[in-house]
Amino acid sequence: MRITDPAWPAVQEAARMMLREDVASIMAPEPFHDALQELVLKMGDSMAARQHFPLVANVESDVIILTPRNHSGPVPKMYCGLENMAQYPATLWIPQTASELMETLIQTMHDLLEAGYPGCLGCGGPGAEEEWDETASRKRMKVEY
Repeated sequence: MRITDPAWPAVQEAARMMLREDVASIMAPEPFHDALQELVLKMGDSMAARQHFPLVANVESDVIILTPRNHSGPVPKMYCGLENMAQYPATLWIPQTASELMETLIQTMHDLLEAGYPGCLGCGGPGAEEEWDETASRKRMKVEY
């Protein structure tokens, strides 16, 4: 994915979210589990003070779903997939399949960890210090919100 892609800021935020937030699970298709498990181990090495790390869970469809640790109901923190997420306006939505996006997302998370994220200033990339605007992101990607 090129940095000029309208989805690029959402991919950056999704990677930061996976590293920074208290996520209970990363749900993804089984072929991606080894790479995600490796990433979770790297998170443990890079963030020794963190007490909880996400579990990698299976999902049958070609999606990536982040579930927050403290949540009520079926509202995902992040959803990467083709299903319309208009009913969840606060969910970070990337309208691409896991197969299309996973390599870029994992590489972005590795790059952020190498830079010292989340325990550094300015290393999270553009927009890292600002609050995420999901409405603007969906407008940029021209998806229904």
